[in-house]
Amino acid sequence: MTIFDYIIFVILIVFVINGWRRGLFRSLIGPISFIFFTFIGIINFDIDQNLIKALSIVGIGTISSTIIVWLMWAISRRYVPVHERYYLFWGSRVLGSILSLVWEGFILAIALVLITTLPNSLVGEQVKLIIKESRSYAVIQMYLLQRIPHIQNAAEFVAVIADPSWLESVKSSQAYQNFVEHPKIQRVVNNAQIMAEIKNKDVIKLLGRTQIIDILSDEALMRQFTELTKMAVAQHTTSEETTNEPLSSSPKE
Repeated sequence: MTIFDYIIFVILIVFVINGWRRGLFRSLIGPISFIFFTFIGIINFDIDQNLIKALSIVGIGTISSTIIVWLMWAISRRYVPVHERYYLFWGSRVLGSILSLVWEGFILAIALVLITTLPNSLVGEQVKLIIKESRSYAVIQMYLLQRIPHIQNAAEFVAVIADPSWLESVKSSQAYQNFVEHPKIQRVVNNAQIMAEIKNKDVIKLLGRTQIIDILSDEALMRQFTELTKMAVAQHTTSEETTNEPLSSSPKE
């Protein structure tokens, strides 16, 4: 485990303590708001295929509604007798701790994913590397990223397109030519603004581009992309093995 993982562990303990203090009801406010606005976000995404707009609806809606309910709770509690105002059944505290750990842990995971998708001009490459090399991020990748549409594929696509040397070894292949000549890929490479965002690795902005969403939604095209990257990795591995291969000794006379 890295120092970053230990920091995450301490943060999770704080979440448990907060849930114990709040109890079940107050710990439920955030998750219920999130579920409600997630449905609205999904409907919006189905209509215009703008992932950033859909995620904004979920995020802003959840935060604003949670704040409103919390304020109402705080105001209404003033009318409860002082000796009963802070009483919570121990079962409510336990359930609140569990729910808080899951919910706030989920929010933390989303925040870490967003940090890794921000442009390098806002977040240094080193910061992204520290997060991505942690065990915490490996867990997030396994259980969360695969369930969020397009984000992981977008990050991989941007990483490869932003650094053309990734596919240098397969440029002469027919598979590469078929991929780059695809109309959807041409729409991207011929758009200077999108290419600038790709070079800056601004995944958040790119997920709001219909040209990028069209590529990520095309299963056949993404399979081609995956096969190309596998070919490139295989070529790179073979090249390294050849380079590192010891020179054979000259035959004895």
